[in-house]
Amino acid sequence: MKLICTLLSMSLWMAWPSAAPGQAPSSTAAAPTVDQILDKFAQAIGGKAALERLSSRVIKGNVEMAGLGMSFNWESYAKAPAKRLSIVEVMALGTILEGCNGKTAWSKNPMSGLTEKKGEELAKACRDADFYRDVNFKKIYPNLVGKEPEQVAEEPAHVLEAKPSPGSLERFYFSTKTGLLVRQDSEFEAAEGKGKTRAQALLEDYRVVDGIKMPFTTTIKADVPGQPEATLTIKIIEIKHNVPIDDAKFEKPNA
Repeated sequence: MKLICTLLSMSLWMAWPSAAPGQAPSSTAAAPTVDQILDKFAQAIGGKAALERLSSRVIKGNVEMAGLGMSFNWESYAKAPAKRLSIVEVMALGTILEGCNGKTAWSKNPMSGLTEKKGEELAKACRDADFYRDVNFKKIYPNLVGKEPEQVAEEPAHVLEAKPSPGSLERFYFSTKTGLLVRQDSEFEAAEGKGKTRAQALLEDYRVVDGIKMPFTTTIKADVPGQPEATLTIKIIEIKHNVPIDDAKFEKPNA
């Protein structure tokens, strides 16, 4: 269960979409700048204006754990500027909660109770909860740099890398064809000095919802200290925007 909690805390706001396979970028072509890659991405998802017309999001879906034959009901609530709550109902075990109000982040589950995130875990939770992250990349990751292009599922991708802190790393892979973000790799120090958590998110099955493109399938592979490597898949069933959500929903519970 602890593994599921960790994966969910890194999942939905890590990245965007997929595209058709293509040839690797020509070595003679001039590499696009960081700003050009990000501008193309913003346009690919629908544009800054379309995204900023939205202020909240409610998602319903399922979480499937590879190799376990298990599927859990999942709900996600998000509100600008940086509030998020994920709820997973695990049959026979109970409810797993992961929340962030923009300043404080926390998790609660039947095994370990209520835990407040600290250090790099807190910083990452707040970055991932930014409702407008897709048009705020330079603000959230001011030290972004371009790296050599790589293939993602046989698709060429431009790669941007950021180091939000000395012990953390984020890599973003943008399709050279569509401009969409097809993968995000994350690395950060786990709580209590237990080592580094590493996760890779692949995003696909993009669909237009209220003028912006959203990935309806996210597959996450994670290496969490003290846990076996695991893969989970989040499949979205429904997305609704601009739904009224009380700010209190994102606050840390009393117990």
